[in-house]
Amino acid sequence: MSFYLLRPCQDSAAFELKPRQTVKLDLQQALEWLRQREFRKVVDAGVMVIVERECMVNLYPSGRMLLRTSDEKLAEKLAAEVGVLLNGAA
Repeated sequence: MSFYLLRPCQDSAAFELKPRQTVKLDLQQALEWLRQREFRKVVDAGVMVIVERECMVNLYPSGRMLLRTSDEKLAEKLAAEVGVLLNGAA
């Protein structure tokens, strides 16, 4: 069973990723985890972080992510990779 719901974002060329279960991420720990996987911090707004590697990724404490790309294969790849982070937070 997949932990995530990946669907095209209706308002932009992006994909939205939501955990099926309630998640409470510590964004500072998540940011460190992402940096170790070669994501570059763009913004740390406290209520969300934005990182970049192949595309921009907005990450929220709820585990919701917005993958800013129109490439579905890339979105699936990043969803699987970053999904490991969300699995650990559930």
